[in-house]
Amino acid sequence: MVRPGQLGDLLLATPGLRALRYGYPAAEITLIAQPWAEGIAERFRWVDRVLPLRERPSDRDPDTGSALAGFLHEARAHHYDLALQLQGDDPTFARFALSLGARATVGYCADPEIGQDFHLLLSMSPTEPEIFRMLRPVHALGIAPAGAQLEFPQLPRDLEELRGIAGLADILRRRPLIAIHPGARAPARRWPLDRFLELATLLQEHQGASLLIVGGAEEADLGRELCNRTGERGLNLAGRLSLGGLAALLRQVELFVGNDSGPAQLAAAVAPRSLRIFGPANRYRWAPLDQNNHRMVYRQVECSPCNHFECPINHRCVERITIEDVMSEIEALLASEPSSTWRVRPTS
Repeated sequence: MVRPGQLGDLLLATPGLRALRYGYPAAEITLIAQPWAEGIAERFRWVDRVLPLRERPSDRDPDTGSALAGFLHEARAHHYDLALQLQGDDPTFARFALSLGARATVGYCADPEIGQDFHLLLSMSPTEPEIFRMLRPVHALGIAPAGAQLEFPQLPRDLEELRGIAGLADILRRRPLIAIHPGARAPARRWPLDRFLELATLLQEHQGASLLIVGGAEEADLGRELCNRTGERGLNLAGRLSLGGLAALLRQVELFVGNDSGPAQLAAAVAPRSLRIFGPANRYRWAPLDQNNHRMVYRQVECSPCNHFECPINHRCVERITIEDVMSEIEALLASEPSSTWRVRPTS
């Protein structure tokens, strides 16, 4: 399976991987992913190995001196029967999937000239949820889906990691406990920090909440700013947790609140409830399917959706989301019990 994206991309592919494993229990399944995902095979029994793709394919022939030539030599040595191209419908990745030398290539490609070499070419709809887009190629192979729920299996070392963090055991006993992620890889997806600061104050004053600030090492300064507002009822964990440690933490909170990012997708997989502050991305494609427990708040604007990494104008899609919008959803989520059944949102 070709899926060299970020954390959210991989999590949304897990229902497809699960169905593939159930459909072909004896198959050897390789995931082609970014280097950060090399340890995923240890965690997911749906995958036998991860081949790390260390550079993005180009439009050039990868066998003519490209650094990808070594990667392809290793990949072709496995003599794949099937290559699934699931990295969007980018023609570059479609050409790359064909270059793996599999007996059949199935998936997405926007260029019909390249796609004509696929064994089965599928088209993408802008209103189709990404999870269903990952399941459709598997279903086209005659494999029944094995559920649409996300997952991120826990390993013993994840809990050991949490036990090694000073002060965490004490704050985990306090309720309600809310995890906040104020960052995002793309600046265009970040709700303003001053609103997160105000939100932290309101959550403590109105909900009596204790707060855990999470994120990557590059977000540690954001975490420190937020924790300056929270006093002893807050702990900055930005940059201090592995992916497994973060998942173990999110399983223990009442609620996750954060921007549209990888940690938000992880929260949809493991946390009892989450609220995603949704910016410029296509909400039909990326929003959680479970809208009982995992909700989003957004404002439709005339230039949305877009794929800008940084907003070229005035960041209006997230700027127009108010503190009141976010607090209203948080109060509704905290007042409800997490449900084991959920509704799939409409696509129109």
